[in-house]
Amino acid sequence: MAKDVIVVRAFCIGGARQEPGSRVNVGDGLAAELISAGKAELAQVPAPEPKAETAAVPAESEPKAQPRAEHVPERPRPAPTPNMRPRKP
Repeated sequence: MAKDVIVVRAFCIGGARQEPGSRVNVGDGLAAELISAGKAELAQVPAPEPKAETAAVPAESEPKAQPRAEHVPERPRPAPTPNMRPRKP
């Protein structure tokens, strides 16, 4: 996934000089390297516009609790194989 960064100190990408203040789209790994070297800052992504409100569906007053099992049956044990150690009782 690519990230937009804002150039703080000039650097080259593919032989082209990137001037300070410009916005560049680079890969995740290169973005992390440039940010840690102090050559770029992560660009702020504008927040998505809120969707128009639709008619709300009335929610139930309280969700119904699932009945709790009194006893969970034990899983059947696998049949012993020749390389299994005997189980302790």
